[in-house]
Amino acid sequence: MTRHHIVEEDGRLTGYDDLMVRGRFAWDDKTEGEQPLLVVDGKTVTWEGFGRMLSTFEGWQFKIEIYDRSEER
Repeated sequence: MTRHHIVEEDGRLTGYDDLMVRGRFAWDDKTEGEQPLLVVDGKTVTWEGFGRMLSTFEGWQFKIEIYDRSEER
């Protein structure tokens, strides 16, 4: 992916202005598969880190769309 969706500032993840994050799920050895890792912009992101990034949007709505990796959207 050539687009960037997140940036790290002062040790905290933030999103870009288009309010969209694209990535994929990956196996997490630390949880033995109980929770997947998120891979965004080629970097692994924990659910905790992703949740902190989203905390600035409290009260907003969201849409999660999951599709096969052979489909580019």
